[in-house]
Amino acid sequence: MARARNIKPGFFRNEILLEMPLQHRLSFIGLWCLADRDGRLEDRPKRIKLEITPLDPFDMDAILDDLAANGFITRYQAAEIKVIQIVNFHLHQNPHSTEKDGVMPDKDGKFTVNKRGKNNSITGDSYLANSPITVKKPSTNALIPDSKPIRSQKTSEHADDGFADFWDQYPKKVAKPAAAKAWSKIKPTGQTLADLMTGLIQQKTSPDWVKDGGQFIPHASTWINGRRWEDEPTSMGSNPTHSPANSLFAGAV
Repeated sequence: MARARNIKPGFFRNEILLEMPLQHRLSFIGLWCLADRDGRLEDRPKRIKLEITPLDPFDMDAILDDLAANGFITRYQAAEIKVIQIVNFHLHQNPHSTEKDGVMPDKDGKFTVNKRGKNNSITGDSYLANSPITVKKPSTNALIPDSKPIRSQKTSEHADDGFADFWDQYPKKVAKPAAAKAWSKIKPTGQTLADLMTGLIQQKTSPDWVKDGGQFIPHASTWINGRRWEDEPTSMGSNPTHSPANSLFAGAV
């Protein structure tokens, strides 16, 4: 399995699950291990079966339909990707802070990137890749009901144009003034900004960027000036970030 997850005692007493066949209960547990930190995984029944019950004659697609019909998962398509969302995933699982961000979109086609503080700890903030707005997760940052979303305050003069969020996400933090200058030159907004951040999210966990301690990550100014977010994804079959078809089996915790 791709990741280690927790099983709470209440799982074995769930009245709805108890009335479902054993293979459904086993498959549901297996989905937790395959899901990313947001409780999402690609909806590919045959590959899911190969990971969970490779030697058993079960119809995984039918099992997934049953789990969805009983409210345990949601099956949907967004950003041209078929996705499974495990319902209430964060009520039962607490992913490690070092676990990589997921690459599956939510129902609105948005990709969530968690902000991290020192030592790679989750700060509670999350960035929606399809939006220039930084939002707060209700589970970790309770807001007053009906209050407006809070945008984090940045000291950088470029905070209002998206640069601060970009700099927070860029893994190689050197030559910030040069990066800010390059950012001001292209002034990304709207779809360009969304494409830029999505490209960064995909590339920051690619093999070319994570190998050898990240020494091959380009300076941010070089990446911006070269419009590197428009680079074609690499064809490496082992790269889960660049290929939605391979994203089901993203790295272990």
